[in-house]
Amino acid sequence: MKEKNRKEKPERSRHPVKNNIYLLSVLWKIAPGRVISQFIVRFIITGVWVFSSLIFMQYFFGSGKLDRSFSEAVIFLIFALMLSLLREAYSSWHYDRYSLISDQRIIRELYLMLFEKAGNVDMGCYDNTEFFNSYTKAASELVEKSQDVLEKCADILSNILSIIVVVVWLLKISPIIGLIAMIPALSILLFGRLSSKVSF
Repeated sequence: MKEKNRKEKPERSRHPVKNNIYLLSVLWKIAPGRVISQFIVRFIITGVWVFSSLIFMQYFFGSGKLDRSFSEAVIFLIFALMLSLLREAYSSWHYDRYSLISDQRIIRELYLMLFEKAGNVDMGCYDNTEFFNSYTKAASELVEKSQDVLEKCADILSNILSIIVVVVWLLKISPIIGLIAMIPALSILLFGRLSSKVSF
């Protein structure tokens, strides 16, 4: 039995994506609003960055900058300022208030789920040092790992969307620049995949 357990561990470690999806599904069942809000805040932050890096710069420094009136430029600046204020307001509410409250519920439900599973295990398993060490490690890392997975999944998805937007935008300007921009973009995605394997 012990040899079988030793063989299963490397096998599970080869599937970090499945582990992430499972933890994300657990968080969704406990607090779907927390999951949605985490993705929204990352989309807003990344979206404002893309807007500032591409649209804002092209609007004021692009080829058609001389064709715009002063009032149009002011309206655009007000719109850009409102986007920045939206980013700051939502980020502050999410991180300083909503996530702190919802995370308490997530912590409680995760520990209840873990204790319920531990209660259904045969008492003789606790005499097994390997099982006891695995259980205590899972209990100590469960909350931190689940929150880390949620943040990383939101970051990865928002980054993928931003990379697609930036590459498409650059391809419209110059196909050569767009193709060159794909190299660091693919490198970032590859590095993210490798780091996720190391985490699990």
